[in-house]
Amino acid sequence: MTIFRFRTGNREGGPAPRPPMADSPRSIFGKMNAVSVAGAQFARICPALALTGALFSGAAVAAQQIAVPSGVEFALYDVILEEDAGIARFRFVVPAIAPAGAHLEFADIVDDLQFVCDRVIVPALQGNGWSEAEIVLSISDQRADFGTYDPAITQFFQPFRLKDQTCIWEDF
Repeated sequence: MTIFRFRTGNREGGPAPRPPMADSPRSIFGKMNAVSVAGAQFARICPALALTGALFSGAAVAAQQIAVPSGVEFALYDVILEEDAGIARFRFVVPAIAPAGAHLEFADIVDDLQFVCDRVIVPALQGNGWSEAEIVLSISDQRADFGTYDPAITQFFQPFRLKDQTCIWEDF
């Protein structure tokens, strides 16, 4: 199984983890070994994800802010591509779902999830040759380690399917 992973700086705001191994042939943002991945190449693929180019230079970057219709703050901080399985995981921080914050419920942000899938995820995947995929869009009130459960972190997950240039809502 080939898995590619892209993250912004760590929870404490320190330097970003190392980019995927140099022999990884493809990423959500194009060729891994391309020196010019920062800047214009990313902007062509998906303007909302342009800042993630700094990941490949090893520079620390803040989570990529995404403007959504409700005005709630969404910040992309992790992308995991399981190319062999056709699964793309996009992970966002949404502080407004925290119990100590606005404490928004899933129903309060459901339209934003569809918007993010349609306007951010689909163009990014298609721009890199993914015409079909299973997509898992996850949001949490703070960064969480992938695959771990922390009862202090509020998390919502929504699966989608990419088919015919459309982000199709799926149920678990």
